[in-house]
Amino acid sequence: MNNNYCNILFGVALINNEKKPTYKWIFQNVVEINGTEPLMIIISDSDLATNSAIEEEFPNAQKRLCSWHVMRNLKFHFR
Repeated sequence: MNNNYCNILFGVALINNEKKPTYKWIFQNVVEINGTEPLMIIISDSDLATNSAIEEEFPNAQKRLCSWHVMRNLKFHFR
């Protein structure tokens, strides 16, 4: 998020599966590109493979659901 509270997209990955090793590979490349600055907050969906890879690669990062998933779940659970 920048100083104007807007999200910044800094990478896109096209993947052929949604498994933990794939996400770990993506996150390892993010670390390589980002350098020594640790990621502080990661916004994603609540997929088990993603969350597990985040836990291993970024143990100190805060994990948050993206607003699209939050709104979808609110509409589904609280009609």
